[in-house]
Amino acid sequence: MVGLFFSIRRYRKKKSVNSLILVFLTLQGVIFGIGSYIVFFTEIYRLIPLFGSFGLFFFIISLILLNLSLEKKVEQKIEEVDQSEERYRNLVLNIVDIIIELKLDLSLTYISPQVKDLLGFDPPELINRRLSQLIHPDDIEKVEKALKNISKTKEHVFVEIRMKTKTGEDLEVSLRAALVKDKKFSKIIGVVRDITDQKKAEHILRDQYKKLKELDQFRSDLVRRTSHELKTPLISLFSSTQYLLDNYGEKLDKEVLRFVKMINRGGKRLKNLTDNLLDAYNIQSKKLTLKKEKMDLVQSIKDCANDLIFSLEERDLYLKEQLPDSFFIVADKARIEQVILNLLSNAIKNTPPKGLILVKLEHDERFADIIIKDTGIGLTEGEKQKLFKEFGKIERAGIDSNLDTEGSGLGLFISKEIVELHGGKLLVESGGRNKGSTFEAKIPLYSELAQ
Repeated sequence: MVGLFFSIRRYRKKKSVNSLILVFLTLQGVIFGIGSYIVFFTEIYRLIPLFGSFGLFFFIISLILLNLSLEKKVEQKIEEVDQSEERYRNLVLNIVDIIIELKLDLSLTYISPQVKDLLGFDPPELINRRLSQLIHPDDIEKVEKALKNISKTKEHVFVEIRMKTKTGEDLEVSLRAALVKDKKFSKIIGVVRDITDQKKAEHILRDQYKKLKELDQFRSDLVRRTSHELKTPLISLFSSTQYLLDNYGEKLDKEVLRFVKMINRGGKRLKNLTDNLLDAYNIQSKKLTLKKEKMDLVQSIKDCANDLIFSLEERDLYLKEQLPDSFFIVADKARIEQVILNLLSNAIKNTPPKGLILVKLEHDERFADIIIKDTGIGLTEGEKQKLFKEFGKIERAGIDSNLDTEGSGLGLFISKEIVELHGGKLLVESGGRNKGSTFEAKIPLYSELAQ
């Protein structure tokens, strides 16, 4: 009775065929037991054969149902195993890598069929052979050390080695391996991949990178040496012609004066170009250093504007200044003035005659803002992206014949680097073509020294 109670309880919790069969079997036992017990007390013993037959019937039906249930489950499990086996077989046979299985003594217990294509061996030839027999002698120690440490570290292993083909050729491969523990023993599972093409590509890229480095060094040395060699004669040329213009300009014949001015202008441009090339070289080689000092930023802006007064008059441009009486910062005076000159020169070149250039100085608690705004040709979005790059000269031939298109494309690049060396930013805004441009150089303040 107790067994019947628990079997019914089990069936109520888990309503399955097996639980129902258990109920039937238990019921048959109970019926047989009741029949056997009452035979001693009543004439009902004559019904015992009936109870026995009834119980036997239930017993046979239960066995049949149990057998059918077990057969169905066995068939399902066999089908699942077959599917898993087929799936893994397809996986192993359709990858290009070699799958290997090793004992802890590094002898092969399995190797996938791809070994035939990669190394030329049939898989049965390699079973029970040591892995070291397939490895280049110079790489054996590295592989054995890595694989034998797997059991201690429990970590995956990755090594690049050379393996020997059946014909004796060397093949560059990578080996990834891991320790797999079974109930009875441990083994090493690994994947061997051919990396010959990858290594060839790496060698080519390494050689090309080396050549590019050598070419870049040659270019840098050429720029540096050429600039130094040109600087001395150009200074002499520029200084001499400037001396003639300052002291004998009125005494010179008009034709001679025109040529002297032409030489002076060309010498000045060449001098600026060599200076810019040297600055660009120093920026690239991280050799551009700052010599900071207390400086009056307002006075520097005025001095730079005075240096360009001739260019403003020559191009018939009006310069407007919005400056305080003075404003002190701590910065490299020569470099900041170089930035101001570059920005003003850029505005002059790109503003047609009768245009306006505004220079003003603003500041807050953190930055001094040098703002140079022009009514010139303006900038497109594409041009703004190119503007501050090395040799990022914007070609504007044919857009406006009144513009000065000469220049190396280094001025704004150098200016941006100088401002950023100070910890600031060089920004540009423009509404588009023929809508002017605004450059803003934000120089950090150092209040403790700039009082």
